[in-house]
Amino acid sequence: MLRKIIFIISILFAAMMVISTGAYTNLDAHRLTSINVADDSSSLIGFTPTSDYAHFENGKLTINFDGLSASGINPDSVTSISDVFSIMNNSGDAVYLSILKEGNHPSAISFGSIEDGVQLFPGESISISMDIDSSGLDSLGGIINSFSITAMK
Repeated sequence: MLRKIIFIISILFAAMMVISTGAYTNLDAHRLTSINVADDSSSLIGFTPTSDYAHFENGKLTINFDGLSASGINPDSVTSISDVFSIMNNSGDAVYLSILKEGNHPSAISFGSIEDGVQLFPGESISISMDIDSSGLDSLGGIINSFSITAMK
């Protein structure tokens, strides 16, 4: 009889342990946030046009050669443009910047040191230049159509 009581108490104790470990199965917690979207000029990673080739369009940095009297760059040549735009770290943390180019010939354009990645400390900025190598490219297509700057802590 004592064995049965001990056995029943053991089963009840085990069941209580299983039930007591599941304190809750769902949590719904609401928190306040304040996140604003800013133009490229005043965001955490700020962009500033520093040449005639760069400007803001709808708050975003844009690079184009449309405003020139020529219709493009010279064939089979390397065109270097200094100080096209600058990037400033407006955040409170050091960031590591890299670039991704998309288009028909992304390897034909170099954006300088940012190609290998560069670290910017808070308040620090970097000037971005471009080297465009049109060797072997035809005049029918664009070289790149977009680029993305990635900033990581």
